[in-house]
Amino acid sequence: MKDSGVHGQQRAFENRLNVLLGRLLSGELGIRATSEYISRRDRPDIVIYVNGVKIVVEGSYSKTDAESDVKQKIEKGLGDLGVALLYREVFPQNLTESELEERLKSTTFEVKFVIPEDISDTLLKFFTGRKIEPRWVTGWIEAGVQDLVSIINEAIQFITSEKDINQTVNEIEEKINDFVMTMKSVDEKKLLAKKLYELLYKLYGLSVGDYKKIDELIYAKTALTILLSATFYQSVRAEIDLEELSELCQKNGYRLGLRKAFEAIYEVDYKPIYDLAIQVVEALPDTLSQALKKLVELAEECSSKRTLLRRDFAGKVYHKIVGDWAIRKNFATYFTTVPAAYLLAYLSVFTRTGVFANFREVKVGD
Repeated sequence: MKDSGVHGQQRAFENRLNVLLGRLLSGELGIRATSEYISRRDRPDIVIYVNGVKIVVEGSYSKTDAESDVKQKIEKGLGDLGVALLYREVFPQNLTESELEERLKSTTFEVKFVIPEDISDTLLKFFTGRKIEPRWVTGWIEAGVQDLVSIINEAIQFITSEKDINQTVNEIEEKINDFVMTMKSVDEKKLLAKKLYELLYKLYGLSVGDYKKIDELIYAKTALTILLSATFYQSVRAEIDLEELSELCQKNGYRLGLRKAFEAIYEVDYKPIYDLAIQVVEALPDTLSQALKKLVELAEECSSKRTLLRRDFAGKVYHKIVGDWAIRKNFATYFTTVPAAYLLAYLSVFTRTGVFANFREVKVGD
């Protein structure tokens, strides 16, 4: 039986609209979406997969039905994010599929979002028998198809799993290990290691060992300096009207392209960050072009994952990479243990020669 609309006009089945909406999300907007043709118990109307996150959409002509259906799906662990969607426009049943698609593209829905209580901050696995409490995170809001995609993309940034983050860190570790091995092969006499050592340590008043013995640590920190600087550049460059990093590298080569990018953002701000990065890139030979290309590609991938940038991602990567190399070389300093942190803080604050001796000029950063 068809739904009844106003003035006796027959409305298109909700399932028919759901299938077409799934097709729009999948085909035209680049989101992989699947939808079902008939209502089935324990099956959502539309399932959208974005970066491994599962979103269920329950479309209906009734707000009450849409809310109830999507809430049940979330309670049963069938999705990581739920969307109740109201078709508030009358879609005549006698329209063709292409005509209905055009109407869906231009219409305005009302949508309401719900999440499992357990993943309000991070996405956790659902254990068998575990009770999941749905929590509404918005009221009803108006949204078109394009708006819906934007909202979903923003929402999933907050529910990316720790597993995904760890996978990214492991990928970074692998690429940096490759960079270290490449550096060793082109720097047999350790001349580059010496130059980078002077940039990374001695210019800042630190003498931390024989550069010939800790060359791998120096190479790893070099790669990390470039990677994190490139990631930050790519994540903010659109806001300050700077050129795409990949475009700069394609036009100028990877070493020169990185230098131009870092010099451009240096002129805007962030001088403490990019002063060292520029010197490091300048010290590298052009023969490392392929190794730098891999770091640039990795930086672009990291910058596209906003969840990583909203957390202490840089700190996690730094301690993982530099810490591992330091331990391998019996070079761990353990500055970040609690007793060491307490000692450093005490010396900084309460001694005449500490950084707080002239506290008005102090800038604190993590």
